[in-house]
Amino acid sequence: MKAKLGQAAAACLAALLAAAPAHAADEQAKIDLVKKVYQTEQYARYASPSFQKIIRLGNKAAEKADPEMACEMYEHYAIGLGNGDSDVKNLKITPMKGNLVRATFRNGDEQVSTDFDISCTKGRCVINDVNGYRDIYRRIIRTRSCGD
Repeated sequence: MKAKLGQAAAACLAALLAAAPAHAADEQAKIDLVKKVYQTEQYARYASPSFQKIIRLGNKAAEKADPEMACEMYEHYAIGLGNGDSDVKNLKITPMKGNLVRATFRNGDEQVSTDFDISCTKGRCVINDVNGYRDIYRRIIRTRSCGD
């Protein structure tokens, strides 16, 4: 009985140790992806196929609802940047629980925090949501209005 318990414990430990490097690699891949988002000031190019579709449909609906400003659904706003004069200082990217990754930085006198939902498979990561914008796009698609 003790031998079987010992074997089971050893097998569990081996499985955990094998999973640890993969988890660490995914965490680093998430951090690297968020860095790319801030370097390019874009997230749609790194979005999952389902999020890309929602972004595309949401942008079309926003442009129809508000031809001049497209409901202000600009990528740089979603990631906490202003209108062309942003100065990101002290960018800190922290993997949180589950798929959540938080980016914090100073933009002038303001402390900014942006949450990314990122999933990874074998080191390849995609963005599923940014600061709840998935739901905002869905609402614009559903209501065909900006919701002001």
